Amino acid sequence: MLRALVAAALILFAGPAFASDATDVVAAANAYNDAMNKNDMAGAAKSYALSATIIDEFAPHVWTGANAFQQWGADYGTFAKAQKMSDPWVTLAKPRHVNVEGDRAYVVFPATFKFKKAGKPVAEPALMTVALVKLDGQWKIAAWSWATK
Repeated sequence: MLRALVAAALILFAGPAFASDATDVVAAANAYNDAMNKNDMAGAAKSYALSATIIDEFAPHVWTGANAFQQWGADYGTFAKAQKMSDPWVTLAKPRHVNVEGDRAYVVFPATFKFKKAGKPVAEPALMTVALVKLDGQWKIAAWSWATK
């Protein structure tokens, strides 16, 4: 009986904490995406942990370290110009999967990347996977990857 009461208490008290962490993790990823959509690179950069990894579909495909985001941004600019891409916009849908374990989190978002290619609209469905770490009470991006459907 005592075990059942302890288990019930853990569920009651741990459930809201997990819900809050899951909500906070999704909000952190969405805040990063919002900054990117506003072309606020400085704001987006604040979303990252000190060292991060990015995996994306254009070369060199992997960026890692303290300047991963800045390097990725520069390479994306070069890629977009060569491909005649403009007006980028990413929409993240409700996550398919959210897993929070202590100070680590993993989220998978259905996403749509909209842009213009040589002036014509394009919509690219994809999955964006984001790994986060909680640092000083804030969720920061440790890594993300993009996979076109």
